Amino acid sequence: MDVKARDLFRKLIGKLGSDQDGERASAANLCTRLLLRHRLTWADVVAGKVEGGENTDRTFDQDYIRGYEDGFQKGVRWAQQTAQAAAEQVNRRQKAVRRELTEGETAMLTWLATAVTHWPKDFSAFEQNFVRNVSGQNMRLGSLSEKQITCLIEIYCRHVTHTTDA
Repeated sequence: MDVKARDLFRKLIGKLGSDQDGERASAANLCTRLLLRHRLTWADVVAGKVEGGENTDRTFDQDYIRGYEDGFQKGVRWAQQTAQAAAEQVNRRQKAVRRELTEGETAMLTWLATAVTHWPKDFSAFEQNFVRNVSGQNMRLGSLSEKQITCLIEIYCRHVTHTTDA
């Protein structure tokens, strides 16, 4: 690798420590292209062979080391944060807080299940499916999530108000 290419490579390595994801990715891409053009690999860079010629065993100078370490550390932190966020998202889905229905909520669910069966045209397709699924889930598990209970109450209120107005 000639002097001009090495200087360009040093500058690009320095950009691997950037705060900007796109700038880091672009610098890594350009570094890889430059290495390929000179028939070198990243393993050659780590081994200190970028200098070429008689100095093939020479180690990185400070620009190489700092750019590599900064880019690597930021990449590791980003990967850890991404993995942690994904794990938290999965845990949120798995930890739906469920509780047993009160007597009033059980009566509401029973009324809705009966009404959906006898007067399906009064309910939307979503409401019909929701009431059937939630009713079955309550029979199997004996509990529902707060969100499901809230939705049941809303459906009940819409139809009881509609029924008493008519």
